Amino acid sequence: MAYPHDKVEVILTATDGNNILLASSTGEKGRWTCGFVPHILRAVAVVHRATQVTNATNEIWSIRHATKAGAASATGQQISTLTFPSGKAQGAVAYRSGLNTKVLPGQEIIAHVTTAAGAATRNRVILYLEPSWEQPGNVAAMVASD
Repeated sequence: MAYPHDKVEVILTATDGNNILLASSTGEKGRWTCGFVPHILRAVAVVHRATQVTNATNEIWSIRHATKAGAASATGQQISTLTFPSGKAQGAVAYRSGLNTKVLPGQEIIAHVTTAAGAATRNRVILYLEPSWEQPGNVAAMVASD
């Protein structure tokens, strides 16, 4: 059987279901959970949806890999950081590529602000993922439903 070798972009959502993530405070802002097919995280981008006020604080995002449910720490679970200098305009993009992080069913990718922008900023966090057909689902962590 031939498998498609496509890649997809996924927009992270906040716990309230909104896809606009605010960076005016620190903490977890959004997460994506791998469901059935393992994926490889190839890249991540943070897109400003509104002009950031020029201020003395650079906005810093930490992208983390949670191998089980719950919070992911920066120690041992951080994949990458993305930094926006203050004063970036609407539509500005910070990205990292070449991440190549395998995400199995039940595992999560989390966007966490470690340094707040100092002023309200509206962002979207986008994951660039590739299905990993070489490995079946993590069957030990999955239960077939009737």
